[in-house]
Amino acid sequence: MGVKRKLYCFFIVLKQRYALDARALSLMRIGVGGILLLDLINRAASLTEYYTQKGSVPFSVELSYWKPGYFSFFQISDTYPFAVFIFSLSACIYFLLLVGYRTNITAFLAWLFLVSLQNRNTLILQAGDDLLRLLLFWGIFLPWASFYSLDSKKKKELPKKEIFSVATCGYMLLLFSLYFFTGILKSGAEWTENGNAIYYALSLDQMVLPLGKMLLPHTVLLPYLSFGVRWAEILIPVLLFIPLQNGLFRFLFILFAGLLQIAFALTLYVGLFYAIALIALIGLLPKELMNFLEKKIRCLKR
Repeated sequence: MGVKRKLYCFFIVLKQRYALDARALSLMRIGVGGILLLDLINRAASLTEYYTQKGSVPFSVELSYWKPGYFSFFQISDTYPFAVFIFSLSACIYFLLLVGYRTNITAFLAWLFLVSLQNRNTLILQAGDDLLRLLLFWGIFLPWASFYSLDSKKKKELPKKEIFSVATCGYMLLLFSLYFFTGILKSGAEWTENGNAIYYALSLDQMVLPLGKMLLPHTVLLPYLSFGVRWAEILIPVLLFIPLQNGLFRFLFILFAGLLQIAFALTLYVGLFYAIALIALIGLLPKELMNFLEKKIRCLKR
C-alpha cells in the first residue's frame, strides 16, 4: 500500500472517529452571535470610561501595554462619536453572524472588530475574552452557515452533516487546552497540598455569590473541592479524544465540563466567562443528540 493510500485510510479513520456535526456547529454560531451582542452591551455601559480619551485609560496610555502586532480601529480616533460608530458597526456585524448572513465574511469581520475592541483597553480583559476571541477565530473556518442561517436558505443542495477538518481539530484542541492546561497550571500548594484554593476564592467579597458564601464555612469540605476541581480539569478533556464511541464520550465531556462551569457560575462572579465556556461546548453535540432534537422540533411544528 502506497504512502498516499495509507494517509487516505488514516484520514478516513480519523473522520469516522472525530467528525463533528455541522448542525451543532451552526447552533454554536447562534450562541456566539448572541454572546457577542451581550458582551458589546456590557462594554457599551462603560463606553466613555473605557473607550474614549476622556475615560480612565486614554489611548496614549493603552499603547504602553501593547505587544508587537496589536492593532485597534481606535488608532484612527479616540473620541466619543467614533467609539459610538465602532460599537454600532460591531453590533450590526454580530447580528449578521447570529442570523448567518454571508457567514464566512461576517465571522472574519466579527473577529476583527472584537480584537479591535479588546485591544482598546487590555486592562479590563479576562479569560472569557481570550476564549471568545479564539472561538471566533476558529469559527471563520468552520461550516457555521450550513444550518439555521440565511445563507443555508439560498443553497439548493443538502449540506454535509459530518465535518472533519483542520478547523474542527483546532476547535476541539482549543477546548481540550482550556481545561487541561488550566488544571496543569494549578500547581501551587493551595491546589496540590493543603487544598485552600477554593477557600481563598470564596473569601473574595467582590466575587463571591450567595451559594459561595454558604460553602465558605465548610472548611472540611473545601480542600476536597479544590483537589476535585484540579483533577476534573485535567482528566475531563481526555474524553474528547477517546477513539471508541467518541460521540458518547464527547457528550460526557459536555456534561461534566458544563456542570463544572455551572458550579463556578453559582459560586463566583467573573463576567461572561461561564456563559462563553458553555456556548463553546455546543459545537461538540453528537449527531445522535442532534437527530433527536430535530425529530422533537418537527413533532412540535406539527
